[in-house]
Amino acid sequence: MQVGPIKLMKSKTFSEVMSKMNLLWEENSRLATELGAGGTTHSFMHYPWHATTAPKEIQPPDQDSAKHRDAVSRVIAAYQKAAAETVKPAGGMWDDIEARNKDFMTALQSGDANALGQILARLFQSQAIWGLGKFDENLLNDMKAPHDKSHLQLRITDALVSLGQAVGVKTVTSIEQQGVEPHIKALSVDLSQLVREIENDAGFSIASPKIGATYGCIINEKLITLDGVINGYVAHRLKQLGVTKSAAVVEIGGGFGCLAEIVARAIGCKYSVYDLPWVSAIQGYYLIMSLPEGTVKLLGEQTGSIEVLPFWHFDNLPDKSVEYIVNSDSLPEMGYDTARGYIEKIAKNLRGMFLSINQEAQAKNANSGVQNCVHAIAKSVGGLQLASRSIYWMRQGYVEEVFIPRA
Repeated sequence: MQVGPIKLMKSKTFSEVMSKMNLLWEENSRLATELGAGGTTHSFMHYPWHATTAPKEIQPPDQDSAKHRDAVSRVIAAYQKAAAETVKPAGGMWDDIEARNKDFMTALQSGDANALGQILARLFQSQAIWGLGKFDENLLNDMKAPHDKSHLQLRITDALVSLGQAVGVKTVTSIEQQGVEPHIKALSVDLSQLVREIENDAGFSIASPKIGATYGCIINEKLITLDGVINGYVAHRLKQLGVTKSAAVVEIGGGFGCLAEIVARAIGCKYSVYDLPWVSAIQGYYLIMSLPEGTVKLLGEQTGSIEVLPFWHFDNLPDKSVEYIVNSDSLPEMGYDTARGYIEKIAKNLRGMFLSINQEAQAKNANSGVQNCVHAIAKSVGGLQLASRSIYWMRQGYVEEVFIPRA
């Protein structure tokens, strides 16, 4: 009811509003205490106040073995072959990341198998993984702390619920229809059942291999990592877009190789990853250690369905030769000329679909002005037609787009 400029509210309605406001304030204060000063709710797709969490697991470094030594030897040979081709990308934030990995780069460049092997054996607890996945020293230290709801445990629950909603085994809450309480309790779930339902519906396991001193949560006796869940969605999306065992997929910027590993298991198609040579070394190690012998093909090698190559080999692909291209969380971070060059080449060599999952905030980049916006570059380049654009299920602030060749 309104009397002139004054709005009146029934005492019952006012009490309900205040009750909900108090609930939100109390829960936010409790979460801030659990997660530390400042809170981290911006990292989540759902409110984490009532989240169920799974037991945490931190794996030991890889043991010295014939497989480990072979993987290290192969990535050194591939890196040094790539280095001999001496192609350098335009500047970008990855120059700074490479500079932070002095010990890793020295071992690669000198061919010091012992030093490199020690770093790769504990890859996910090393400096080398920074920027390539959801692993860093702060997360690890938080995992080691004596509490049951570390930030990473909460993020894994959050990602699993998002994946369940994306796949369709978990419904999306609605404040309008259900009120506040179900919405803020969206992460209060049976994680064992949720993972079973996701895997049954998706048709593949979202578990991560226990290599490189990785860490995450144990659910249904499987290691579940944040990257495994996030990239599990991308693999699911590729299947939705029509990728089958007879198809071929190209990934630009493959992180530490997580998506390639999942696609190898989930679909089993031909798969090529193009990246910086030192990142290719990390991908090569991870994939060789994760997949059956003979699956991985590095630069200079002859056989393997999962191919890991330096970025400039992408330019050698013939026009209209690629069925599927995927890029997740990397084109915005490259130098503008590098990112534009990729998109120009995509427009030329794509005959099927290009799946882009990236943020487009265009935040400042110390080396190259602001970060890139894939949509804006694709629009300016031409040759690509936007088939769909939507908010990304798995991460706040990201956009999922599918492009096809312009008719």
